[in-house]
Amino acid sequence: FTSHASEERRAYDSNLYVVSPGRDARELVLYELYVLGSSFATATHVAFDLPGVCKAGGGEFTDFIVHPSRLFLVGAASVPKADSQALALVYDLWSGEMLKACTLYSSALLSTSSPLRP
Repeated sequence: FTSHASEERRAYDSNLYVVSPGRDARELVLYELYVLGSSFATATHVAFDLPGVCKAGGGEFTDFIVHPSRLFLVGAASVPKADSQALALVYDLWSGEMLKACTLYSSALLSTSSPLRP
């Protein structure tokens, strides 16, 4: 769960947000949770997709975390059919724009069969 990073924004937007896996392991979704009467309702706020090259290589998210600043989403992805089989990806949490991707491991000697922790 997270909320907006700025105090000013939280003053009028008290909704909660949660990042969760999407329809498949190639997508993460930021859902907005808000009060509707006496219960909660959800709406999709932003979807985070793997880059096309990662999808073509059979890539999928293996782990993710919201940065403590509440401005970024950091994800780890495994891409079995690529030269660099493990990537770290950084997204703008509120727009969904991918800001950076970098290789975590480039050696074929390292196994990516277990989940990667960013």
